[in-house]
Amino acid sequence: MREPRQYEVMFIIKPDLGAERTNDSINQVVEYMESNGCQVKRVERWGIRRLAYEIKKGQKFREGYYVIIIFDCDPQFAEPFKRWLMLRDEVLRVLLVRSEADPTKPIKPPTVEVLDVYEEELTPPQTTASSQASSQQSEKEG
Repeated sequence: MREPRQYEVMFIIKPDLGAERTNDSINQVVEYMESNGCQVKRVERWGIRRLAYEIKKGQKFREGYYVIIIFDCDPQFAEPFKRWLMLRDEVLRVLLVRSEADPTKPIKPPTVEVLDVYEEELTPPQTTASSQASSQQSEKEG
């Protein structure tokens, strides 16, 4: 057995399951991980969020219930675990990465404020009266 590594898995569950079935599903994932020798360090439930694009899995989904789990495991477990998770009917998407995140600190979900930065970058600069006057003068000279 190799040295355990820290991983972070984010998965999205169908939003129409209800609270009880969603909790059961998350608990089943954690139990599966622990039964295969993983040490679960943190489970974060971000709740239902709007998806960036529509996902079709049986029906079309525009929202999903986001879950993030930080855990240690044998590297040989990572890919079979990801495959097992993707095959679950209630799971829409899975992202598994090696992580160096501090498991004692919460992971902040993205906020709408991030979009404001891009809007500012895409907005053309405002022209001032002096810059308009100088451009008109250079047109007359040219």
